[in-house]
Amino acid sequence: MESELLLVARQADRSCTFEIEGLTDNFWVVRFSGSEGISSLYEFHLDVVARHIEVGELVGRNAVLKVVGVGEPRLVHGMVLRAEYTGEMRPRAMYRITLVPQHYTLLFRTDSRIFQQMSTPDIIRKVLDGAGIARRRQQFELTGTYAARDYCVQYRETDFQFISRLMEEEGIVYYFDHAATRHVMVISDRAAGAPLIAGEPTLPFRVDDNVRDKEHVGVFRMSEEIRPDHVTLRDFNLNRPDQLMEGDHAAAKPSFELYDYPGEFQEVALGKRLAKAELEAAQALKRVGRGTSDSPRLTPGFGFKLADHPRVELDGEYRVLRVHHFGEQPGTIDHTAEQALVYRCEFTCIPSAVPYRAPRATPRPQVRGVQTATVVGPAGEEVHVDEQGRVKVQFHWDREGRSDDKSSCWVRVSQAWAGNGYGAMFIPRVGHEVIVDFIEGDPDRPIITGRVYHGLNATPYTLPDEKTKSTIKTETYTGGGFNELRFEDAKGAEQVFVHAQRDMDLTVRNDRRETVGHDEHHKVMNDRKAQVVKDEHRTVGGNAMTKIGGEAHTEVVGASHTKVSGPASASFARTVDVETSGKATVGVTGGLDLKIIGAQRVSVVGSHDLTTTADSNVSVGGGASLKATGSVVVEGMTLILKASAGITLQGPGGFVAIDAGGVSIEGILLKLNNGGVALAGAASPAASPSSPSVTAPTSPTAPTPAEQAPTG
Repeated sequence: MESELLLVARQADRSCTFEIEGLTDNFWVVRFSGSEGISSLYEFHLDVVARHIEVGELVGRNAVLKVVGVGEPRLVHGMVLRAEYTGEMRPRAMYRITLVPQHYTLLFRTDSRIFQQMSTPDIIRKVLDGAGIARRRQQFELTGTYAARDYCVQYRETDFQFISRLMEEEGIVYYFDHAATRHVMVISDRAAGAPLIAGEPTLPFRVDDNVRDKEHVGVFRMSEEIRPDHVTLRDFNLNRPDQLMEGDHAAAKPSFELYDYPGEFQEVALGKRLAKAELEAAQALKRVGRGTSDSPRLTPGFGFKLADHPRVELDGEYRVLRVHHFGEQPGTIDHTAEQALVYRCEFTCIPSAVPYRAPRATPRPQVRGVQTATVVGPAGEEVHVDEQGRVKVQFHWDREGRSDDKSSCWVRVSQAWAGNGYGAMFIPRVGHEVIVDFIEGDPDRPIITGRVYHGLNATPYTLPDEKTKSTIKTETYTGGGFNELRFEDAKGAEQVFVHAQRDMDLTVRNDRRETVGHDEHHKVMNDRKAQVVKDEHRTVGGNAMTKIGGEAHTEVVGASHTKVSGPASASFARTVDVETSGKATVGVTGGLDLKIIGAQRVSVVGSHDLTTTADSNVSVGGGASLKATGSVVVEGMTLILKASAGITLQGPGGFVAIDAGGVSIEGILLKLNNGGVALAGAASPAASPSSPSVTAPTSPTAPTPAEQAPTG
C-alpha cells in the first residue's frame, strides 16, 4: 500500500502497554505487529524493554497487550509462545515476545484416534478439553443441528488441523474475543451479520491523516470478482446404492460449477446443506473491501459501520475478516518525553449481509498405501459380523481402542465375488490380521482387501516343508474341527482332498459326470441310501462282487431281467424262499444243473407244465412219489417202466404186480380187450397179492374214461 495512503495516529493520549501474568516487572513496548483473522490463530510480535529476566520465566505465561486509542482500548490477551533476548539497553535488556492464544498449543499435539457417534461440536469440545483448553475459553454459538458422525478419524493431524478441518466441512467459523484476564475462542455458525466492535461501531471515512479526535478509516477500496456460483456434491450410500446421493446449491443464474466427489455425506439433506455452505464460502469473497484505519478496535469476527465515504454506496456495515496491526513508541528507546503511540492497521472486510463461511483450506489427511489391523469383537465372540458381512477392527495405531466391538466402525470386506444373493463369502474372524485400504485415501472410509498370517496365526501347513500344498481350510465355530479343500501339487503325489467335518451335501440340477482313471473306493461308516427317480444303468467291465453283512432286500415294482452270458451259480447257506404273485419264466439256452443238498418242495397253486424239447431224465436217490387230486396222464412214443425189485399198478378194482416171480393181476373183474372176454372177481377190494392168481380171466368190457389207462 502506498506510503501516502497509510493512516498514522500519533497523539500523546495514545499508547500501548504490556503485562505478563505473575510478574510485577514493567515491560515498555517499543513496537509491535500482529495478524489476526477469522478461523485462524492470531500472532503478535512485541519488542519490549525490561529488567534482566531469564527468558524461560516468560514463556508459557498469560499476558495482555493493551492498545489505547481515541475510543475504547483494544485488549489482546494471550500466552507467551516465545521470548527472545535481543540485546542491551542499559540498565535494562531488550526482548522479542510472541503472543498467541492458548489454542496455539493445538499445533503441538499430533494424534491418530477415532471418534464414533459424536457430532462435530462434541468432537471439538472433546479435543479442546483433552488439550487442556478450559471451558471458559470455549464459547459455542451454534444454531444449526449437527447429526452424530458414525465414524470420524483424526489421522496423523495436529489437534488444530483436525478441528479446523471439521469446522470448515460444516461451515463453522471461529474468532477470538478478548478481555483483560482471558481470551475466548468463539465457535459460530452465524453466516450473515456479526457483533459490532466495542465502543462506537461507526468509523467515518477521512482522507486527512491529521484527524485527532476520532478513530476513522483513511483508505477504503472495494473489489468484486468472478467466483464459483454453483456447487454440486455427490456421494455413495452402501445401504441405498440405487439412490442418487447428490446435493447442490446454486445462485440465480449459475455459470461456474464446483463439482466434487466424495461429498462426505450419507443423506441427501446433509449433502444439500454442505453444498450450500461450500457455495457461501466461495461467494463470500466475491465482493471484498480493503482499507487502513487508526482504530485498533477492528477485530476479525466483529462488525463496524463505515460512514461518510465519497461513494455513498460504500457506506454500510461490514464484517472484519483479517487485520494486520502495526504500532510503535519510538520514545521508549531514547527516553524522550514524547512516547506517543504511532499506530495503523490494514483490514479486509465484506458486507455484513453476505454470508461468510471459511473456505476449505485444511486438507483431509491421506492414508498412503494400505495398513493392517486386527479383527475384533465382543468378549467371547469368535465371529462378529453384521448383515452386510462387515467386521470391526483394531488399528495398530489406535491407542484408545480396547480391541472390542467398539474399536471401529463396521468395515466392509472385499470378497472374490459379490452379487445379489450370490458370490463368495469368507468372514474374517476375531484375531485375524487383515489388510485395510482406504477409499480415496480417506481414513474415515476403510475397506478390508486381504488377510495375512503372522506369528500367532500360523499357516495351515508347515512351510516351507509342505510348500506344494494349496488349501482352503476353515475352522469349526468355537473350535474342534474343520472343513477343507486342499490341493497337493507334488510331482507323482498330486491330489485334491476334501474334508467335511460333519455333513456334505451336493446338488446337481442337471447331468453329473465323473471319470476315475484308476481305482475308486467308498467307505460308509453308517447307512447309505440312494434314490434314482428314473432309470439306472451300470456297466462293469470286469468282475462285480457284493458282500452284505446282514440281510438284503430287493423290491422290483415292474419286470426283472437278469442275463448271464457265462455260468451262473447261487449258494444259500439257509432257507431260500422265492415268491411271485404272477407268472415266472426261466429260460436257459444251455444246460441247467440244479443241486439241492437238503429237501426240495415245490408248491404250485395253479397248473404246472414242464416242457423239454429233448430227452428228460429224472434221477432220485431215494423214493419218489407223484400224487395228483385229478387225472395223471403220461404220454409218449414208447413208455417204459423199469424197476429192479418190482412194479405194481393199483386201482380201486384191483392191481397188477410185476416182480422177480412173474406178473400178478387181480381184480373184481378182469377184462382183456381181445374178443370181449370178461372175468369176474371178488366183490371186496383185494389185498396185495403174494403170488399171481390162477383164475382164468374173462373177456373185458369197454373201459370207462376213469378206468382207461394211458396207451403206449
